[in-house]
Amino acid sequence: MDNEKIGKYISLCRKNKGMTQQQLADILGVTNKAVSKWETGQGIPDVALLPQLATVLGVRIDDIFAGETVSRDANRQIPRFAAEHQMTQKSVCQAYMKIYGNIQRGRGLKLLLTAGLLLLLAVGAVVAVRITRIALFYYFTAVLGLAAAVVFIWIWMDPWMKARQEFDRTGLPKDAGYKEEILFFSDHWERNLPFRQEKFSYEQIDRIRENRHDIVFFHGKEVVVIEKQAVPELDLFFTFLAGVCPRAWAAREKEGKINTPRKISCIVTGALFVLLAMEEVGAALLTRFTSYEYIYDNAGAGIRILMAVLLGGFFLSLYYDRKKPRFISLLCCGILLAGSIIGALLFPASRETILSSSAENLLIVKREIASGKATLYRRGPLFFARPHEQFPYTVYGDMKTQWLQEDVCAITYVSPDDGNVHQYVATYGVRGNGRSYDYVRPLLSGNWVSHDAAKWAMQSADGRIVLSSAGKVQMFDLDDAVQFGTTALVLMDESGLPAWTIAIGRDWEYSKSGEIQKKGSLVVCRVSMQETAPMVLYSTEPATVYDEPETTVANAEMANRQAAQEIVDYMRDTLEKDPDLSEFENQQGYVKVEAGNKDMFEVARDAFFANAMEFASSNQDIILQITYMQILAGTPEDFYINVRATEKLRDVLDGTEANTGGMVHNIRIMKGDGAYLCVLPEGSVPGDIGLEQTGMEQRRDPAGDPAYGFTVPCQPNQPNH
Repeated sequence: MDNEKIGKYISLCRKNKGMTQQQLADILGVTNKAVSKWETGQGIPDVALLPQLATVLGVRIDDIFAGETVSRDANRQIPRFAAEHQMTQKSVCQAYMKIYGNIQRGRGLKLLLTAGLLLLLAVGAVVAVRITRIALFYYFTAVLGLAAAVVFIWIWMDPWMKARQEFDRTGLPKDAGYKEEILFFSDHWERNLPFRQEKFSYEQIDRIRENRHDIVFFHGKEVVVIEKQAVPELDLFFTFLAGVCPRAWAAREKEGKINTPRKISCIVTGALFVLLAMEEVGAALLTRFTSYEYIYDNAGAGIRILMAVLLGGFFLSLYYDRKKPRFISLLCCGILLAGSIIGALLFPASRETILSSSAENLLIVKREIASGKATLYRRGPLFFARPHEQFPYTVYGDMKTQWLQEDVCAITYVSPDDGNVHQYVATYGVRGNGRSYDYVRPLLSGNWVSHDAAKWAMQSADGRIVLSSAGKVQMFDLDDAVQFGTTALVLMDESGLPAWTIAIGRDWEYSKSGEIQKKGSLVVCRVSMQETAPMVLYSTEPATVYDEPETTVANAEMANRQAAQEIVDYMRDTLEKDPDLSEFENQQGYVKVEAGNKDMFEVARDAFFANAMEFASSNQDIILQITYMQILAGTPEDFYINVRATEKLRDVLDGTEANTGGMVHNIRIMKGDGAYLCVLPEGSVPGDIGLEQTGMEQRRDPAGDPAYGFTVPCQPNQPNH
């Protein structure tokens, strides 16, 4: 190898291009001294720089090694057809996007990997939910959706990355270009690049694809794109290909351009399908491991039918001009659609859903068609709800719903159990600043009148309520009344059937500490299956406003925190003196729970029931069902938890049951040696003193779970509480 000859040849070619040594050095990423050494024969370019150097100088690599332009073989076969492309990074990327974006051979494998990844994430979500037993499925659904989006982007961006890798192999700068020459001879074809020459036989062509602008050759893992405009006499070229590779040409695939409306249709139908698929994954986890259900039982079947329709629309838009793929894809979607419809017809919903809404809340009741059993549901995330409480009587026929306030809805129905009219009142939340009275009865004391022409009046005193209008008087015993939540009460007549419903108005005012500051109105409505108009009653007492100075509020808060600190100090002292609580005896508000193999929710459940035992009645069984639990602060060693439950009283003599509404308790729990000490702070005493808030919501919805139901049997010698 003659270094001096090579150097002179590089110098000559550089000067022919009108370039200085510095300009050539800048393009190649070297110093001008390196270029000077090449041209003076003191060294030769690095092998990695040769493709780029040859391209810049407009010569071949073998010319550089020879130190002169090598003459071509005069006996070289003349190509029948030739195509030249001036390639840049942009054109390479466009070609790869065009090829792989629609027809890449590895798409099936990538879709398989996507399904596998989603399956693994779903299994992980299931395991996580089973371990924690917390309704965190939507976090996992979000992970599934994010994973699907990442894989989707990977599938469609992978061609671009392949193009970048292909161009990077040339060693050229980003803004540089090179010439690609494709020659077709009688017995073979060649692909000539400045940095690589390739020779193929026509038998190596696996298949050919043709679209509006290009012809694509597939041979092994290599893909070659030829622009139609770069081939003169295109019809003759097609005839030539039909002769040299008849099998591949006869089986060639023609692909039309996807126009803008079809692209929009693909994007919209595909995105909606993925969205519904992720929703179905979340729904499967939600309904499997929690008490949440679809608001409508047949919503799942409807979503699956819609998914099959969207999938069919996606493939129809994608393969509109390709008969075979279109037929196969639509056939598969048709089978899915038919299966979904047949499944919905063979397994119809066994319950009907009754919905009614106010401006703030949504009433959801599900009634079993066969048995008539009705259950009130509380709305959950998106399209889901969880069972809250079952109606005491079965329901026949239609139910009448009437909103007495934005958060109080009266549900009137006829029960086949006794043929009488009954009523259930759904209440939502509490009034005031997150607090309200636990009992409606004390709020009804005094005299109340309506301001309309009917002149209704109500007097409440000595455990009785008297309703009167136009000389007609009705009297009710408050001991027989049934309270719902903390805002409604139903008056019962002499036969034990509901007669009137009373709801607390929204105009009552509360102080910062939760005490009533100003009386408001009462909404009274007759219980009937016919249309009834509620009456608004106002107190005859002066509208006195009880001001509460800021200092009073501050003092109350300070007293509450001091009481909370005393409770915590007592618990710590007790566990220090008696770690296993062997000498501790339960009392109202203070109970112990054996540790065992229990999680935080199960410990709180046992504490809740142990405390309820301290309130046993002498003539009634107390039936409790925990419906909601949430850890507010702390760790498994010391935590603060909120527990909500429904309560019924069952008379031991006649077996009748009466709903008394619900109860809410916050419990502070500390772990000792094999036992937990549990305290239920009273009123507004904060039980989270000294605890850190939990970083992630931890809750459980055990409504309907018999493991979280408990009956406190009556104790005849026990005084009523």
